[in-house]
Amino acid sequence: MHYFLFLSLIFNLSLASAASHDKPKAQKLEVVSLQLKWFHQFQFAGYYAAKEKGYYAEQGLDVNFIERSHEINVVDQVISGVAQYGIEDSGLNASKLSVTY
Repeated sequence: MHYFLFLSLIFNLSLASAASHDKPKAQKLEVVSLQLKWFHQFQFAGYYAAKEKGYYAEQGLDVNFIERSHEINVVDQVISGVAQYGIEDSGLNASKLSVTY
């Protein structure tokens, strides 16, 4: 009986030790903004789930989502620095092609 308790204790301690090594180190997260191409809705579920599950934080990012409004142009938001990243459709290609260098 004592042998079983001893093995159980060793097993639990090894699990606790392994779990403590899996925890990410506390780090200061870089705050970034993602300009959405539309209002908050299901098409962006992957982005929301990634934030909720901590995937962005694991990479050192604190991501804020900016909902689209009719006054906002996604490309302008990113170019001006209001958002560091943006989601846009094929209209982005047309915008890029119309720029002269």
